[in-house]
Amino acid sequence: MLNNQVIALFEIPNNSLSVKLFDDSYSKILTKISKLVIDNEEIDDFSENFTFKEKGIHTVYILLNSELGSMKNLFADCYYLKEVDLSNFVTSSVTNMSGLFQRCTLLTYIDFTNIDTSNVEDIQKMFLGCGKLKELDLSMFDTSKVENMNDMFSACSNLEKIIFSSKFNTSNVINMSNMFSFCSQLKELDLSIFNTFKVKDMSNMFYYCKEIEELNLEIFDTSNVENMSNMFSHCSNLNLIIFSDNFITKKVKYMQHMFDSCKKLNFLDLSSFSTESVENMKFMFYGCESLSNLDLSSFNISKVKNLRNMFHNCKSLIMLDLSNFETNDLISELNYMFYKCDNLIRLDLSNFKVDKTVNIESMFNGCENLNNIDMGKFNFDYVDKAEDIFKGVPDEGSITCNKTFKNKIIGLLPGGWEKVM
Repeated sequence: MLNNQVIALFEIPNNSLSVKLFDDSYSKILTKISKLVIDNEEIDDFSENFTFKEKGIHTVYILLNSELGSMKNLFADCYYLKEVDLSNFVTSSVTNMSGLFQRCTLLTYIDFTNIDTSNVEDIQKMFLGCGKLKELDLSMFDTSKVENMNDMFSACSNLEKIIFSSKFNTSNVINMSNMFSFCSQLKELDLSIFNTFKVKDMSNMFYYCKEIEELNLEIFDTSNVENMSNMFSHCSNLNLIIFSDNFITKKVKYMQHMFDSCKKLNFLDLSSFSTESVENMKFMFYGCESLSNLDLSSFNISKVKNLRNMFHNCKSLIMLDLSNFETNDLISELNYMFYKCDNLIRLDLSNFKVDKTVNIESMFNGCENLNNIDMGKFNFDYVDKAEDIFKGVPDEGSITCNKTFKNKIIGLLPGGWEKVM
């Protein structure tokens, strides 16, 4: 077999379907093709649509006249591509494989035997939207020069297995955002070879990996990560995340929705978390309905601007010690913060202070067992919205407050509550 020859199978669903095999605006491959054969028929004009007379599987041979420096978007939007053999494709000079197979929605198999990725720097969106792929063998991938892996496997909605080897070196990767997002059938993920020291963005990394039950991130060094928003969001079957002391969050600015809708998580060890740089924690534990205990004693919220819906629907939480939560003059949203925390009995918010307009609408709405709240330093004069703040709380209880707790706020509190000044 000749070098630079690609063998591809296309699955054509209808008779007489006219298909443009390659979009040159993406890949620039047409200038590199010396020969194109479809079902043993050599094609002269590569840029024109080819009409497949019969539906079914069709074999396409592609011969390139020179090596490619970039394979960016090479097969992007090849909607009818089913299988591709790259075992004789010379890739030693390739530096960019980003978007290589993105949105190849019928692709089920790729032969990477003999592939050389030692000079590749960018593989973002490489398999984005390959919804039919069930297994990927990347054991030949040398990624030692790769800097960008964002969206690499995103929306591979049927992917069940990814095979990495020690060659899959992530020591230079800066971006892993959305790397496995919407891999909704992925049940296991061995990340023990990952080096994450240089990574800055892990937002949405495991978003909607709804079948994964356990993630071992002991090897993760997150010293330089700045964004962890939505990192585990909607991992609805995830019941265990293993962190180590290397999971350092000192530089992280964004943690909003980090564990959003992790319904089966019943334990979280966040003792390694340092949050002094975090600006946004809204919806951070939203829908973590199995968490019965949460130790946030290491948290520093001095720069946080938004805490809305932070514990929304954490209905198994009984105790939550937030005495170390000292709010700042930037905080503006506390609305729905503890909404539907059905079993919460006591809340120590003694260091909650505000110096600007703040929204506390439905802050304790639906907390049907909450009977003790300490808000002794909270200046209610700055409250903008307070509708339904105490809706659904017990008829009797005690709130520690100050003289600013008056007027419309008092009117929202059930009559049987004692106000401790």
